[in-house]
Amino acid sequence: MNNLLPLELLRRLQTAAPAEAWGELFGLVREICSPALSGAAAEVTRRDRAVAPADLFLATAGWDLWADYYASVPRTAERLAAWWAAAAPGRAGRC
Repeated sequence: MNNLLPLELLRRLQTAAPAEAWGELFGLVREICSPALSGAAAEVTRRDRAVAPADLFLATAGWDLWADYYASVPRTAERLAAWWAAAAPGRAGRC
């Protein structure tokens, strides 16, 4: 497994506005982590390793993005409220 971010993504992260860069990073992590788990322990380890380059970027070259985190990333409560508003009223969904 490659432990580097794709060059195109790295260039976008370094030139994008903070909100766009955070969106790119969350999109990458969402792409890696959203498929259903199969073989839980091994799959979690694989995903952790796949996300590691983004983590390394944020700890080094992308450190300045942290200053804009709260202004760039929606709050969990806001996302949850928007999801709930989009769901059928009065129901949490099927189990």
